[in-house]
Amino acid sequence: MATHFISDNITPDDYKTLVKNIGKLTLSNHTVSPGLTNALNQVAINQNDIKDLKTNGIGSGSGGGSGSITGIFYSTTNDELQVSKKIQSTQSIFSPNITHNTNMVSSNNLAITNNTNSINTNTSNLQNFTLSTVNNISNNTNSINQNSTSITTNQTNISNNSTSIQNNTTAISNLQSASNSSTFSNFTTQNLPLNNQQGSIVFNTTINKPVYFNDGKWYNFSDVELKDNTLDLYIFAGQSNMDGQASTSGVPTTDRTDAIFYKETASDFNSVIDGNWSGLTLGQTSFHASNLFGPEIGFHDRTKLIPSHYEQPIAILKFARGATDLARDWNTTDSNNYLFDKFKEALDDGRNKLTSTGYSFNIKGFVFFQGEGDTLSSTDAGNYQTNLTNFISAIRTHLVEPNLPIVICSIDRASEPSNSLTVRTAQQSVASGDVNIYYVPTESYSRKSDGVHLNTQGMLDTGEAVANALAGISGVFNVLNYFPLVWYDALNGTDMTIDVNTNKISKWNDKSNNNRHITQSNTNNQPTYSNNELQLNGSQYLFNTLPFMYDNGSMEVFIVASGLAQSDTRLIGEGSSTNNSPFYGIQSGQAVQQGGSIGDIQKMSAFIRNDNSSTLVSGTLNNGVAFDGSFKILHWKDTGTQLQGRINGGSFGFISYTRSGSFSVNRFCIGGVLRSSFSSGFTGSIKEIIITPLNTNTDREKLEGYLSHKWGLENDLPSTHPYKTSAP
Repeated sequence: MATHFISDNITPDDYKTLVKNIGKLTLSNHTVSPGLTNALNQVAINQNDIKDLKTNGIGSGSGGGSGSITGIFYSTTNDELQVSKKIQSTQSIFSPNITHNTNMVSSNNLAITNNTNSINTNTSNLQNFTLSTVNNISNNTNSINQNSTSITTNQTNISNNSTSIQNNTTAISNLQSASNSSTFSNFTTQNLPLNNQQGSIVFNTTINKPVYFNDGKWYNFSDVELKDNTLDLYIFAGQSNMDGQASTSGVPTTDRTDAIFYKETASDFNSVIDGNWSGLTLGQTSFHASNLFGPEIGFHDRTKLIPSHYEQPIAILKFARGATDLARDWNTTDSNNYLFDKFKEALDDGRNKLTSTGYSFNIKGFVFFQGEGDTLSSTDAGNYQTNLTNFISAIRTHLVEPNLPIVICSIDRASEPSNSLTVRTAQQSVASGDVNIYYVPTESYSRKSDGVHLNTQGMLDTGEAVANALAGISGVFNVLNYFPLVWYDALNGTDMTIDVNTNKISKWNDKSNNNRHITQSNTNNQPTYSNNELQLNGSQYLFNTLPFMYDNGSMEVFIVASGLAQSDTRLIGEGSSTNNSPFYGIQSGQAVQQGGSIGDIQKMSAFIRNDNSSTLVSGTLNNGVAFDGSFKILHWKDTGTQLQGRINGGSFGFISYTRSGSFSVNRFCIGGVLRSSFSSGFTGSIKEIIITPLNTNTDREKLEGYLSHKWGLENDLPSTHPYKTSAP
């Protein structure tokens, strides 16, 4: 065993030399790897360590004999430190290693030669590797570019997820707080609030669980959307007709606060814009007076009738000022354009207040009812098309809505017919040049005596036409273009005289301009008004003394009605107060048909009998079910030789007949037949009645389309009907 001794009196330099030759030394829990200069510089023998070894009572080492500790040695065989007796001379420690080191130098020289050869080989390999690396770098660069794109996308997703996490964290925090304090507000799914703070919690009694609010939508805590209350925002602007000059008298005071409303105006550049949002309420929408209103009321009421087109809750922002013009006040560049500037302020103010109070919204349309002020000057009227085009472009830019749907309401000023026509022509031209601009011709709607401002019915009609236009339902359809003989419309009840306490109807006005109004003075026989319909109980009716159906020779009847199966009842009847024989009945069911069979009481039928009690027509006209409790469009057509029946625009059935004898009647009745007394009363509801001269099939389909989309019955039209998806 080769043993190297470390003397008690070894010098540091001797120790370093010793370490180089021993290869390894473990001392005081330190492992030293000698042979390297830097390692040697870091390691020095510590006499205290040696003393510690002695003090700890280490006895004899395996290579050094026995007795007291006199020295420390390193055993290359055992690879450990050992203790032994003192060495008298240190020379024997180093001499063997000198020869050993000489041999090592020779070996190292040979190794250097071998290493030189290896370097040459490696240099060649490096050149080949460099070329390969260049190709790899190019490929990696492409991969890096692709990864950069992915990283950008992921960063966006991370940002979105972070927002969701924050919202969910807030929601959970609120839920925990609310759960602990039992402070939930209770709502059904249908009545969940339109606005709230992000993450707000309420209790949903429909599902019997808490739900939270996020960006206009309500979710359960499995993140399933329960109700989307994002608002559809509509912007109304213009002058006095938009502000509203129509009387609220006679307009139903139904609750309209399911929609929210903001109104603002300005008189100069210094006007403060400070409008606020609140529930839409009749009598609170006009700046001019509390008993006036604008198109917003008719617009709202129409949207409720066509929910398939207006699925979201609505918000209306209105900015209006009477006696203003587009040439200056609303102009985009004129120095006097204070309204244009203030309008933009109002748009920003209204939208910011929606957001700050927890609403989410999408801008769905802009309605502009203006131009009367520009009829006072032929120059202004002549420039109207250019000014309107620039104005629309500027508003779309301000709202960042380049394809914003826009409705232009036509104007009229009776005292300026020529300039009014010029402005209307300009409005039509602007609309015809943009698929997202609709033209609503209000000049045909009824106006006040000033020839400028719409009256109550005209304003409601305008609001309805605006809603139709924005829903893709043409606002230009006008029943008057089909020369109605009578036209009774229950929408809003504005054409009725209704007792405010009992909702009893004493009069239903004829909108055909033929003044065939129908009345009832006996309160026991007066129908009831509710939900945009006239309701009859079998003993109630309205009538006049102006019969016309049989005498007209031919005509078509369109009725939107609902009733259950009932035998031998008349929706419309003509009779005589002095002779019970003459009878003209548009009806449901028939007790006895021609030939003696019993008619189907669920189906459409007709009955005509002359003065001499000769029955001309009696029987079922159509095999379809007409009376099952749901509203339908029922169409009777009398050509003078044939009576036809059609349901919801479908195929028709008919009975041919020949007119003969005299026919003398003096009463026209809705709800039954009135002769010397009332009989055959109808039980059900009626929304609208239009009786016209004979139409072409095209015009008949247009009237069906108008009625179906007006009353939400378009889904009941046949799939092949031309107005199945859009109104005329």
